[in-house]
Amino acid sequence: MKTITFECEIITPMFLGGADGQTPELRPPSIKSMMRFWWRALNGYLPFGELKKIESKRFGASNEKIGRSKFNIRTSNNKLMVQKYPPILHKNFKSNGISPNQSVYIILSSQYENIKEYADILKISLILGGFGKRARRGFGSVRILNIDNQPYNLEYELRNILKLVNDISGNKYKIGNGNKIELKDDLTAQYSFLKEIQLGKEYDSWKDLLGKISEASRNHNIDSLGFAKDNKRLASPIYVSILKTSNNKYLPIISSLNTVFENGRKVDYNGQNKFKEEIL
Repeated sequence: MKTITFECEIITPMFLGGADGQTPELRPPSIKSMMRFWWRALNGYLPFGELKKIESKRFGASNEKIGRSKFNIRTSNNKLMVQKYPPILHKNFKSNGISPNQSVYIILSSQYENIKEYADILKISLILGGFGKRARRGFGSVRILNIDNQPYNLEYELRNILKLVNDISGNKYKIGNGNKIELKDDLTAQYSFLKEIQLGKEYDSWKDLLGKISEASRNHNIDSLGFAKDNKRLASPIYVSILKTSNNKYLPIISSLNTVFENGRKVDYNGQNKFKEEIL
């Protein structure tokens, strides 16, 4: 069994329910789910049947012929400090959240010969995504400090992120006009896939950046940025996460996913772009 250990730092408050559904805790199912989500988003160019087949083979399925995934995740967390934080900054309520500036360990193990493929999926998932409630609006972000006790000194530049993206997607992305990562070829599908990645300007604190994300959310409250009403729900196709640089500055990283509405409703791309521009 091969193992790779990631030491990570929590960057922004993390709202997660633990095994009891209440005590905040980062658990393996949340990590596996995020890895699966981003792998699927980066391979949306595949025909749907093939996508599901490869996904099941990599991550497991209920089908007995496929069985469980070929990798395991464990976490090693010391007693994590928890505080009350507002998940929606412009509203007057707070929830228990795991506090920033704490370390958590993610231990990846596999008998699969090329464990590096899973390690790369975990790396890009931690860069593009976050954990828990409000993860698509900057909460629950983490950064990798060390891998197997060796410092992970990735500079947050598009070319470095592009290499990770292409290692997982099979070289389907490029740096396009407007200084963003985008698909090399046009793609349309009735499920979410990653369309583009953008990096924003530096902020001095995660609180300032979360405040800007919250303000932009309030200013652009449109269905094309996600909604929950009339017994229907659309998770936001615009995923905003937060990166922490080596000089302790904070950057927004925005991943735009394909927006799929029922019944052919039109997507407000102009509203989505204005939301992103306000943060970037």
